[in-house]
Amino acid sequence: MNYKESKNILEEIKKANKILVNCHRSPDPDSIGSATSMSLALKELGKDDVTIISPDEIPDNCKFLPNSKSIKVVNFDDFDFSQYDTFVIVDSGNWNQTTGKDNILSSKIRKVVIDHHYTNTKEGDINLVDEKTGSCCALLFKIFSDWKLELTTDLATSLLTGIIADTMSFQTDIIGESAFSMADTLVKNGADRRNILFNLYMSRPIDEIHLMGEMLTKVVVEEDARFAWVAVPKDLTKNYPGSRDAKSYIAGSFIQSIENTDFGFVLEQFDNFCSVSFRSRNDFDVSKIAEKLGGGGHKSASAARLYMPYDQAVIKVLETARKYAKKD
Repeated sequence: MNYKESKNILEEIKKANKILVNCHRSPDPDSIGSATSMSLALKELGKDDVTIISPDEIPDNCKFLPNSKSIKVVNFDDFDFSQYDTFVIVDSGNWNQTTGKDNILSSKIRKVVIDHHYTNTKEGDINLVDEKTGSCCALLFKIFSDWKLELTTDLATSLLTGIIADTMSFQTDIIGESAFSMADTLVKNGADRRNILFNLYMSRPIDEIHLMGEMLTKVVVEEDARFAWVAVPKDLTKNYPGSRDAKSYIAGSFIQSIENTDFGFVLEQFDNFCSVSFRSRNDFDVSKIAEKLGGGGHKSASAARLYMPYDQAVIKVLETARKYAKKD
């Protein structure tokens, strides 16, 4: 048994008839892989009335995942939880991340929280949080093993997608040897590694490439504070409507690679908020910055949303980053 909570979660699920599963706000491959794999696992357990909900649209590069087409985009302002028995919340550090709102009171529905963010606020009736696991899909792999479920091709595909993406292709510092063992098992059970990698990393719209080119010319390095950053106003992104998620790609592939820095961030303006993604180099803990801004995540990768005008958000993030930066 990997987790003692696995038995309690299984008992809770067996009692439920109508079950909700979530994708978190701005869903990424680990969020979507976790949600789709959980829905597949629930079906294997005989639960046919399962609904996956998300506060935001699913990115195109994850629409190849099994069950992804069934994900419903909902507005949590008026969502009726009373129709459901249990809410399985995966890969979400708090209620705000689950709903995409900062002013929605937590519902009274029975909640099972399964997550790997050490900043998780544990708002469930049952909470399984393993911050030493590099992705939520890796955590679910262990839970499904505890439940003795069959690893179908679809289930293996969803799990491997989340593991690859959230470990940044096995680059993060908390993957452990078990992630490689899991990946081996999932490939042997039908997960198509090449197809997953193609969809995640080799299917970018041309608008996104052009937007990234403009963003890269605006990157700033604060040499004294040892971090790099770029802020992207809505006036720029609106010129590239086909861009999907340039912010995360710039943060993970470029900002994170700049020499003589400890971390970096990318801030992007949306209609009602600004979103910021942090990435660490070496052992710098960016989650402390994200938490101070109302967000959270991991030491190596974190994020936050700021509900304020663009100029104020840029100043707020810069002030906070400078405060926590390592200085020579």
